Amino acid sequence: PQPCACPKGPDRAIALGKLFDVLQAFSIHILDRTAYYMNGNIFRPLTKTCKRSYAELVGPSRVEWFVSHYWGTAFRHFCES
Repeated sequence: PQPCACPKGPDRAIALGKLFDVLQAFSIHILDRTAYYMNGNIFRPLTKTCKRSYAELVGPSRVEWFVSHYWGTAFRHFCES
């Protein structure tokens, strides 16, 4: 799919299922690494050429609940909690 630009805000969220998709696709590389690793080594390289956010790349969703998290927590743990 083509990345779809959208304004920052509640319509630019990532559905939980899409986080599980990236976790599954890159699990051998992610292991117990943090969101800092994910940002620099997975998300930014994936979005570099289209110059969009990861949410825009995979298809944004409207958020009903926002879950804040510490980037130093293992990405796998964040997804599973």
